[in-house]
Amino acid sequence: VRDVEPRTFPGWHLIFPSNTTGYPNHQMNFWEENSKLYWVPVKVGNDGSGPGSRFGDPVGFRDLIDTVKVSAVSEYFFGTSEVAEVGVVVCGSIGEVKNDPLLGATFDAENEEERTTGGSQHNQQKAKIWTGITAFEGQDQLRQRMAWALSQILTIVPGNIDAFEETEIYVSYYDIFVRHAFGNYRDILQEIAYSPLQAEHLTYLASKSHAYIFQDENKRVSSADENFAREIMQLFSTGLVVLNPDGTPKLDEDGNQMQVYTNEDIMSLSRAWTGFQRYGARGNIESRGSSNRLDPMYIVQDWRDRFPKTDLTGGYIGDSYYPLCTDLPDKMFLRSGAKYRLLGADPLPELMEDNPDFANPSYEIKRFELDADESSLHSELYNNGDYKAVVVLEQNLPCYGEECNVDTVRVVQVAPFVYYEYVQPPCVQQAFYNGGRGVARYYRTEEGNMCAHPDLPHASEACCDNYDEDTVSNAARNYLYDGERVTYATAENRCGSLCMYKDMDGVIPKDRRHTGYHWLNTPCDIRAKINSEGYVAIVHYLDTISLDDIPRHVSDESLNYFKVYWSGGDYPSVASNNCGDCLVISDVNGDACLCQTTVVDKAVFNTAVNVTAADILSSLTVGHMDPDVYNGTSYTEEDEGDFTAYTKAGVGVYDTSTVFKVEDDVGRTLFLRNVRSIVELKGWESAYTPTTFEAEEASNSSDAVFKTASRSTGTGYLDFGASMDQYVQWEVSVPQEVAVNLKFRYALDNYNRPMEVHVNGVSVVPLLDFPSCGDNDDYWMYTAAVTTTLAAGTNIVRLQAPSNSSWPKSNMNLTYVGNDDDIDGLLQQCQGDCDNDADCAEGLYCFQRSSSKNPRVPGCSLTYPYSVPHRSSTDYCAPLEYRYSEGGPNIDHLLIEGLPSAQPSDEVSYSFRNPVHFMGLLQDYSSDGIGETNARDAHYETSAVLDHYFYHESTAPFVCIRLIQRFGISNPSPRYVAACSEAFKTGTYTAGTVEFGSGKYGDLEAAAAAISLDREATSPVLDLEPGAGSLREPLMKIIGLMRNLEYTHAPRETFAELWRTQNRISQEPYEFPSVFSFFLPEYIPDGSPV
Repeated sequence: VRDVEPRTFPGWHLIFPSNTTGYPNHQMNFWEENSKLYWVPVKVGNDGSGPGSRFGDPVGFRDLIDTVKVSAVSEYFFGTSEVAEVGVVVCGSIGEVKNDPLLGATFDAENEEERTTGGSQHNQQKAKIWTGITAFEGQDQLRQRMAWALSQILTIVPGNIDAFEETEIYVSYYDIFVRHAFGNYRDILQEIAYSPLQAEHLTYLASKSHAYIFQDENKRVSSADENFAREIMQLFSTGLVVLNPDGTPKLDEDGNQMQVYTNEDIMSLSRAWTGFQRYGARGNIESRGSSNRLDPMYIVQDWRDRFPKTDLTGGYIGDSYYPLCTDLPDKMFLRSGAKYRLLGADPLPELMEDNPDFANPSYEIKRFELDADESSLHSELYNNGDYKAVVVLEQNLPCYGEECNVDTVRVVQVAPFVYYEYVQPPCVQQAFYNGGRGVARYYRTEEGNMCAHPDLPHASEACCDNYDEDTVSNAARNYLYDGERVTYATAENRCGSLCMYKDMDGVIPKDRRHTGYHWLNTPCDIRAKINSEGYVAIVHYLDTISLDDIPRHVSDESLNYFKVYWSGGDYPSVASNNCGDCLVISDVNGDACLCQTTVVDKAVFNTAVNVTAADILSSLTVGHMDPDVYNGTSYTEEDEGDFTAYTKAGVGVYDTSTVFKVEDDVGRTLFLRNVRSIVELKGWESAYTPTTFEAEEASNSSDAVFKTASRSTGTGYLDFGASMDQYVQWEVSVPQEVAVNLKFRYALDNYNRPMEVHVNGVSVVPLLDFPSCGDNDDYWMYTAAVTTTLAAGTNIVRLQAPSNSSWPKSNMNLTYVGNDDDIDGLLQQCQGDCDNDADCAEGLYCFQRSSSKNPRVPGCSLTYPYSVPHRSSTDYCAPLEYRYSEGGPNIDHLLIEGLPSAQPSDEVSYSFRNPVHFMGLLQDYSSDGIGETNARDAHYETSAVLDHYFYHESTAPFVCIRLIQRFGISNPSPRYVAACSEAFKTGTYTAGTVEFGSGKYGDLEAAAAAISLDREATSPVLDLEPGAGSLREPLMKIIGLMRNLEYTHAPRETFAELWRTQNRISQEPYEFPSVFSFFLPEYIPDGSPV
């Protein structure tokens, strides 16, 4: 018998010592030396008799007769292995132990190649394991009893799973309850939530967000699967009714029971269960297909819903216990608590997504490499070469070198082929904010233009200048590592100037993998779209780009509505007030209101007078980091008894920067910022809402030519060309005098071509800038807004190319010096002939003249020495501040907006609390790794949702009631439930001099002790009371009988099994008929006394 390398030759084979095709060659004396030990008779009959196996026969170790099934044979085949220099580590399942082939009981495992056990027999294996190993003969009976009770609360139904005959997946799921029977209930919720069996059973496997489906499937409207979101509350945590600690229902002021959740809550929280997917199968698990139903699931970030989710207590998931991402300290990656995960030789992060090409050594990838000699962070991670899987900084570290110049890091290189991923601490973003800035991808005309918070490192720099056409068409980067993100301020500092670039062709090396989202120098508005029910969707608006370039999930056609908490309950609607001063827009669900927003942050408390911890907990919702992380110099600490205040404004003075340290009712310490963030809605002055006037509706001079373009908003645009004194004008009628903003949408491929703006013959702006867009008819922009007043009646708005007299001049005359071939050095101001900017001295650019009709050059005199002949081909160096070109831009349309209204016209002020969310809204495209929608934040959000269920006031009494009922008392008294709830919440239970539990909320050891040792569970008097206790479960009767008989199975014989007891006694391990288990413990048969 010879073991063969399993990746090449599956199984074990009898090989005669000769050259056999496909098998390793052996020495000729191999058979003689080993034949006595390795002659292998094989079982063929029930009595174990049978012939020896034949040449080439595969032999299963379990099929050997007992005299050969000995340790020497077992160790030879299973106890030795060759260690390869390079390989893959294959991990086992949680709690998995090494197989012991000497045990007589054997279990079959299915795979795609073969199946040696019939379906019905195979299906019974898991029941055999449960009865034989755990129930009949297990020594840890309280643990097993607790696990059995938990399995009936957090059920899975094999009939709902397309692998009901497998064994390993079910026993592994049951092991969750065995493992945590005396652990913490929060760990159980975590594991069952990530279980692929639970996801398949309750149908949230591969559930996708509406935003993903809407984008991916041509605007198909969908919603997240709600099944698990309902059952995890109803059956696994809170129950249906709000409970007092003693398990009695809470009543509202009208005496009615209070419901824990509504359908509205289910819909909101179901969005937190999108994105879960199974891993692919691995070779060391039982599986007949490609699916892995054993390992915890991962989250597909693109499938995940990214928007705010309301909770069960009038707030949002992410409230109170999580800081705002904008409040994280500078260089958080060097602060106490910063976390790093070892990636090994893989430079790609696991909780974020980078471009896959970053792992390809053939590309020029710039890594963030820590200095081995000077970096304190390197010392922590390197750890003298003893790399830890996870490193958490215990103190703030100083920065060194490039660490001081980055806003954040993603993956850091510690040594050759050793990388760590930085794991940013959990934080939340506010859905609405002021001062947003636009971002775009490699080409500004491709989808992806949207808003980003300027204080967050969510985009990269794009170094360019709209007054320099070369940089607009070839924006460059000044980055420190590939994949780097910076704040808007850092981007400006890196570049000197930002712009509305055309493309990122100036990146070196020129390749998309070195780009991402890039900051634009244009403001970006966060608007609110409100439907008829008062739900809100986020809309991003950049008035300098085409709305077609805004991703659908934040466009005005978005249907990603979420609930907000309106001040006073009033909100704008089409039906009640025609949206007030907001716009009425339509989508597939009907009409909606589109409003401008302003965020107002106000301090809630001004002084410490009469402030209590309870006031703080009930009034504040914005979390904060521990102020000690901010080097201890930013705050003054003040002890106020039941809370601590950290102030910046002075002792006893509270403002929006003040942070409070308090403890909640279950002992959690949290930090809360003294701020209430309110989103106020604004419309447009009711006399004038935004209106577009297309170029084809205007009148124009004869020199201007109308042309067509695919990205213009109407049928085409007006081409001014390079001649002077051209114009375009529109007639605009208004019923009354009104203040408005004028904006012109245009395209231009070269230098700024300023225009005069006239209203009713009066000059409003002498020269309005039209800087370069990088293209004549594909890259469109808006000008800066021109504020003016329109008179009642018909107005003429005119855009006029300037005359010569409008151009800035100086006393310097144009001077022809020569061209590159005639001169040495650089040309000075007003000297020519230049060919490009490189011919001019610093601070000057080459002004390209297009005709002899208008020979003026900005910043130069229109007169020149008579001896210098004027030639249309002569170009001159001009000052950068006069980067003008002749003629006018291409005009698409005129946009007129009423000024923002102070309040809606119906004199009702609309506002709502600013929602928070975990997931970033910048999305990836084709897995390019440029977005801020990542798995890390999805896991954080999932954890926050589970915490919300776990710490809900009803969870402790609900779980206690269910456990007590499964332990044999269907009608526990309120006192009994209260004792268990107290043990669950405090994590301790004392019986005599013995204390049980860890002292942590959710401790099941303490709960189990409270249940088992309470007087209602141990009193012999109650055993005689007909109304006490409960009917014994049928399966428990059988288990009790077998244990009373002290049953054990004989060595090397199979375990006893209970064959299909579900059909006989309506109970069988693993064979739950529904999510409600075998029966509800409070079920009362018809005709029974209540």
